[in-house]
Amino acid sequence: MAKKHIHKYHKINLAYSRLWACALPDCNHYMPKHLENNVPGKKSICWECGNEMILDDHNMLNDKPICLSCDKSTGNVLSALEHFGVK
Repeated sequence: MAKKHIHKYHKINLAYSRLWACALPDCNHYMPKHLENNVPGKKSICWECGNEMILDDHNMLNDKPICLSCDKSTGNVLSALEHFGVK
């Protein structure tokens, strides 16, 4: 039976393609290329802080996705939105 846990997704090189796979040592889960569009919306573990997050088109640009809180590139935008009262 499959082990229930939140995967820690990252991109790996496998033969002639790149796939999303779990990096946890006791997990051999990967998402086949033809099902890759199912990855956005899945829970994953942030590569920076280790907290749970939801994968989306933005954080999946990184081979090792990080959460919004750890993403320095979104910090300025978030600060500006907060300044103008947008939450």
